[in-house]
This record gives sequence, structure tokens and C-alpha cells, in this order.
Amino acid sequence: MINPSISVVMPVFNTQEYLKEAIESVLAQDFTNFELIVVNDGSWDGSQVIIDYYHNLDRRIKKVWQENRGLSSARNRGMDLAVGKYIYFMDSDDRVEPNLLSQALKVLESSNAEFTFFDGASFSDDFDLSQRRDLNHYKRSLTIPALVKPGYQMFKELLDNGEYFSSVCLLVIRRAFLTDNAIRFKEGALHEDEWFTSVLFLEARRVIYMADRLFWRRYRTNSIMTRSFSMENMNAYLQTAEDLLAFYKRDETQKRQLVKRYVTLMLNAALRKGYQLDILARIKLLKRTVMRFPMLISAKTAMILLLKSKS
Repeated sequence: MINPSISVVMPVFNTQEYLKEAIESVLAQDFTNFELIVVNDGSWDGSQVIIDYYHNLDRRIKKVWQENRGLSSARNRGMDLAVGKYIYFMDSDDRVEPNLLSQALKVLESSNAEFTFFDGASFSDDFDLSQRRDLNHYKRSLTIPALVKPGYQMFKELLDNGEYFSSVCLLVIRRAFLTDNAIRFKEGALHEDEWFTSVLFLEARRVIYMADRLFWRRYRTNSIMTRSFSMENMNAYLQTAEDLLAFYKRDETQKRQLVKRYVTLMLNAALRKGYQLDILARIKLLKRTVMRFPMLISAKTAMILLLKSKS
């Protein structure tokens, strides 16, 4: 295949139960000029057998194996191998609508945007999502579609509307925009999308929203998305906050203030999940966070962290 229009990058780590459905949702696209790069990040289950089967079945599928280095490393590996004009990052336990790639390509080509973002929905085979208000459902109702705007302006409006979702699976991106700006996933930490997606919005000159449900997020027991909040989670948020503030420290006031606002929202939201820790850990966490980020943590957040019951 010569010059695919879109590269789909799918990291895999021990998802044999869901991998077939994820791959087949890509192969079912009503648009055919794409490549699917499946990066096996050191799986020890039967994922490689499934990858081999589909690689032999469809010439558009590339397969890569690496020792386990984490989701960010696998995505970066796929990005390095991609040749499409646009790139889409998909997790191996989710699925996409058949018109995702065709719709995104149509909008990106007509708007000359650096990336487009869209809505999604959530599903689970393990539990009732209506009982989990803490999980995202990726639906926007206030954001106006089909208007090209500077990324920082769109970022601000999404924060204003409470409709910003950091998941990279809700974006199709012009690959040259990533390479020209040296934007990559930060390796070795959780919540890598918090950094990556916010930088995309802050650096892009042309962004456009599609008000279409094109992505399905699977919530499953003991995944990164559903496991209990831990200090590892909080450390990842703290590091992301430091990295973003440092990255835009010398930038123009408009972006710097927007980063400060986003970091404030992110840290307060994360700390409010800290009630799941034991009380001594909560006290230490609050002290450490306030010392590192003075004036960013609200009194209400502190009260929730310290006083909310774990039960």
C-alpha cells in the first residue's frame, strides 16, 4: 500500500479478550486507505497470536513487538513508524464507529485544521455505568461544532463549558503538526494524555470540533481507568502539573494563564479522589501539594480530601 491517508496506532498489553473487537472495528471502516500499526508492548497473554492472525489477513496491518515499556513508549514507537498524513491513537480494548476515519479525513481536509476532536460514549461488560458518576462519558452539548478556531481559544471554551476531555482517542491529528512541534508522549508515567492533549490545544493554530459520536470507551474491572486511586496516580498528576507550568513559564501571558487554570482544575479534581487513601497519607498529600503549588488548591478540595469517608 502506498501513502495511506491515516495511520492508526494501537498499543497492546495483555488485552487478548478485547483485541479482536478493537481490530475489527478498524477494519470495518467505510474508508480503506489507512494503515493499522499494532504495537505489542511485551504482552504475555495470547495477544500476539491475534496480532499475527490479522497481520496475515490484511496487508494494511503492521505488527511491532517491544519489551514492556508502557503505553506512552508504545504510542511513540507507532508514531515513529507511521507514514499517513494523519494519525489516530486507539486503545486495544475500545472500539470505533465505521465512519470515524472517513468523517475525520473529510473535516480535516476541508478545514486545513491541525487536528479534529469528537465525542464518544462509554460501555462496560463488567458493571453498570449508571452507578459510576466518576467516569467520563465523552459527550458535549455546549461546544459549537464545525468552526475552526485557534487551539488555545478552543481549549479555554472547553474548560469554560466543562467539556474538556484529555483522552487522545478522541482526536485525529495531522502527523506533520506533531513532528514539526516535537510533540510526543511522556514516557514512564500514568495519565500521559493530560500532558499530550493539553499541549496539542495550546500549540495548534487551527482546531475543529465534530459533534459526532465516533468512539466507544470500554470500562473494565482493574483497568487503569477504573482501579482505585493511589499515590501513584497523584504523583503522575503532580508531575504533569509541574511539567506544564515549566514548559509555558516563559510563554505569552494568555497561554501561561490558561495552563495555570487547567493545572488548578486538574489538581483539585485529582485531590478530591484522594479520600480513598488512609488519613495519614491524605494529610501528607495535602501538605506536599500545597507546598509545591501554593494558591492553587481550594479550601473545599482540602476539606473533601481530609473529611470525606472512604466508604
